Amino acid sequence: MERYNFRTNIDVDIRKDVKLMLNLGGIIQDLNFPGTSASDLFYAIKTRLPYYYPMTNPDGSIAEYANSEGNPYAMLTKTGYAANKSTTLNATAGVTWDMSRLITQGLSLTARLSFDADNYRNVSRSRGYNAYKFSIAETETDLSKGTYANVRTGSEALGYGVTANGTRYTLLEAMLNYSRSFGEHNVTGLLMYNQSSKLIDATDAIKGLPFRKQGIVGRVTYNYAGKYFGEFNMGYNGSENFIQGHRMGFFPAVSLSYVLSEENFLKNTSWLDLLKFRFSYGLVGNDDNGSRFLYQSQWTTGWKTYTFGHTGNGLNLGGAGVYSTGNESVTWEKAKKLNIGLDLDLWKSAIHLTVDVFHERRTDILCTPGTIPSTIGVTSLPSINAGIVTNKGFEIELEHRKNFRNWGYSVKGNFSYAKNKIISADEPDNVDKPWQRRAGTSIDEMYGYIAEGLFQTWDEINDPDIAKTTASNLQPGDIRYKDLNGDGVINDDDRGYLGKNSTPDKIVGLALSGNWKNFDFSVLFQAALGGNTWFTGSAIWPFESKASVSQDVLNNYWSTNNTAEQNANVFYPRLSSDHSDNNYIESTYWLKSSDYLRLKNVEIGYRLPKSVNKFLGVEELRFYANAVNLITWDHMKIFDPESPNGAVNYPQMKVFNFGVHVSF
Repeated sequence: MERYNFRTNIDVDIRKDVKLMLNLGGIIQDLNFPGTSASDLFYAIKTRLPYYYPMTNPDGSIAEYANSEGNPYAMLTKTGYAANKSTTLNATAGVTWDMSRLITQGLSLTARLSFDADNYRNVSRSRGYNAYKFSIAETETDLSKGTYANVRTGSEALGYGVTANGTRYTLLEAMLNYSRSFGEHNVTGLLMYNQSSKLIDATDAIKGLPFRKQGIVGRVTYNYAGKYFGEFNMGYNGSENFIQGHRMGFFPAVSLSYVLSEENFLKNTSWLDLLKFRFSYGLVGNDDNGSRFLYQSQWTTGWKTYTFGHTGNGLNLGGAGVYSTGNESVTWEKAKKLNIGLDLDLWKSAIHLTVDVFHERRTDILCTPGTIPSTIGVTSLPSINAGIVTNKGFEIELEHRKNFRNWGYSVKGNFSYAKNKIISADEPDNVDKPWQRRAGTSIDEMYGYIAEGLFQTWDEINDPDIAKTTASNLQPGDIRYKDLNGDGVINDDDRGYLGKNSTPDKIVGLALSGNWKNFDFSVLFQAALGGNTWFTGSAIWPFESKASVSQDVLNNYWSTNNTAEQNANVFYPRLSSDHSDNNYIESTYWLKSSDYLRLKNVEIGYRLPKSVNKFLGVEELRFYANAVNLITWDHMKIFDPESPNGAVNYPQMKVFNFGVHVSF
């Protein structure tokens, strides 16, 4: 990788009351990759059977079997390469006119124009590779007497492909600012107009149209004697995603705070530095729903093979039909947000505490109607503003720091908790299947079957009173599921929300730091609790899709060779070289807690004495060493708890750095 950055900030005083500014920044980056993507490479490395074929044959050729999965070594070294070049430009120009002498003190007018452009050119020089199956008699020791059969045909010539595109974003802002103090009364105000236009790397004509927004923002603040604070904000924003009459949204917010420590009876205390109470409440809007122009229906020709007519030369004219139904009533998604907070500093900031409690109610969330029957004949139902979700929680940050003559230390911890709940999602009542209702669940709640352990005997398999799936070849050692509707069959009607979330609801952090003379150190721990992940896919399920078997399976699977006690304590079902329709489906059996505690960062440093720095002609010279992702404590053991479901992505890396920081 080669990367070049540049940035310049220029401020010019045209006269005492007029200032010009120009900020420019750019990034030029060249990246080179193998012809196979990193995700495909790591999937191959994690899933290929290590005994399936060697890396290379005795003559150095690529080893594979007929119709086998690709050789990871060949995928890395024999599939060509990709060269990606990108350029990023950021520019902002503006002018500020101080109108204090012309109109009133504290009044100014500012206009700014920002332009961001990202462009890329990706060149792919890919190729296939030749692979051979090596065969030799079992009693033969001379490898030169083996035979080679071509099982994959490639090419020595590199192919050529280019993709090039870019994005462009323009933002215009014009704002009137006011800031003035009248004794102990301090007032500020802002009135701003903004409009933006964005062109993206589009894949169709609709996305190729510019994304445009405009709006007006206002803000008024007041504080008295640094003790009482008030602020009012408003936004009047317009979005092209909605039809005329629904495009504009008004979103006000208010915040209040009271610094009790500024009262006379507390102001001169030696133990209290700050005691502040905060309150805010407001309405915010969201128009970015992933789709554009939802109020418009979209048509296509050749609809349902319907023939509208014929041309003179005998060609059929296809009919036209709506493949995406519009909804002219669609409008902004809205959220009412409430926050109450406390800031506390004690003993000259030796102890600092921040507490925030929040509650959010989001309404008019876009969702697909679930209560409209298919019998009305609409093949693509329009999105409607019908979803309601609440989110509530709290955040706490506590810090203690102390400095002495030659040493000092700091301990800082934070804890946050957030829980969301779906109130409404425009869905059927599901009276007979309440476990499939979205209302009452969380946005990211896991969905699947409820497992009840493993079948241990043939008597259980043959018992007609025990519900089973319709999978063939059901045997002892297979997973047993709960029959939620009691119909004696395990099918989709028995799937439901499981009460487990993929996103952690609790985040914990602990930072420790200290210094002694010229030495310093820091340690950071982080933890996430309440999350879950699917322990599924070919990286987990033994022999799935011709994949290998992880070491975690060893002596940890159901087997007829085990005792009853051993089979009662293993994790994996019976092994099979074939895909298991009964076992390899999402259920609580494969649901694992992703809770973890990670030693995220450790650093130690040493600063040279000032006398040495002076001799060397530098302001400061510091040597340091640090490590990232040193240790993780978790329930997973065989892959990182922050990995997405399936565990075949690029792994979490341990990083060790040694460096020198010089200031002149």
